[in-house]
Formats: sequence, structure tokens, C-alpha cells
Amino acid sequence: MLTLFDDSAGLEPLLRYWRSQPASDELDRLVYRAVAVLDDPQQVPVLKQIYARLEEYNKQQFYWTVRIMSGSEMLAFRKQIREEVGMSNLK
Repeated sequence: MLTLFDDSAGLEPLLRYWRSQPASDELDRLVYRAVAVLDDPQQVPVLKQIYARLEEYNKQQFYWTVRIMSGSEMLAFRKQIREEVGMSNLK
């Protein structure tokens, strides 16, 4: 919850918990929402890890959630998503 209010103190405990658990759509969603709100370019590898295991139907929600992030690394990653998924599938 802290990260959703732009408090980065909550991110590291969330990431530790996320890493210690089996893959879960719900937990992945909490992590990518937190990372997006904080707009932390150091967490792009985490986003890439989540993206790699997303089902096709979850990629649209993922894309539009992380779309608020800035930075060259994130811009390149968003471009990669658009190319792989297709913008028409993200609408």
C-alpha cells in the first residue's frame, strides 16, 4: 500500500515477498502497479520478468499500467511490448 501512495519504503519488502512466493498473477499485479507508481527505472528488469510470464490476456492491463513510467529504458521496453503484442491488441 505504501508504494501506491508514492512511498518507496514499501517496495523492497514487497519485492522480497514476491521473490519468495510461487508465481502468481495477483502478486505480479501488485508488484507492477507499485513499480509503475514509483516510476523507478531500476525496476525495469522486474517488469520484464513479470511480462515474460504473462498470459496474452493480461498483457493489455500490464502495458497500460506501466505506460505511466518514463525513462529511456522504460520507453524501449514499452516499444518492445507494442511490437510483440501489437498496438491493436493493447487497445
